[in-house]
Amino acid sequence: MPAFGGAAGALVPVAGQAQEVRHKAEIGGLKLDPTAAKALIATLTRLHARVEDLVGDCADLGQPLKFGANFVGQTVAGRLRNTASGNAAAVTPVLTEFGQVLGDLLATVRAAAGSYVVTDETAARNMRQAAARFGLEVDV
Repeated sequence: MPAFGGAAGALVPVAGQAQEVRHKAEIGGLKLDPTAAKALIATLTRLHARVEDLVGDCADLGQPLKFGANFVGQTVAGRLRNTASGNAAAVTPVLTEFGQVLGDLLATVRAAAGSYVVTDETAARNMRQAAARFGLEVDV
């Protein structure tokens, strides 16, 4: 079994959950404090950039290795290449999918933070309008 087989399988439900949470954030069902969102966005952005760098570095891993024209050299080269990029549970596809999950999480946090700000602004506007009906001025 490839070294990253468990990781590949574990990403599938996480990706599905990330999509559900993102949908909630987009329809306003998830709110996030702007300060917390800013810190979370910074961390997720760094992680996402690092994963993208690793995926770029993985391009060389799929190249045939030169261990000699003998049975042992060819076997070792084939196994290393297979672990790197040979199937869906290899390093490159798993990192690529992880990068997509991180991208979804970033979009979710941004949407949740935006929803929070929009909701706050809407509440403030409604409060100012209600106060204005009574001739009051509210600093919100």
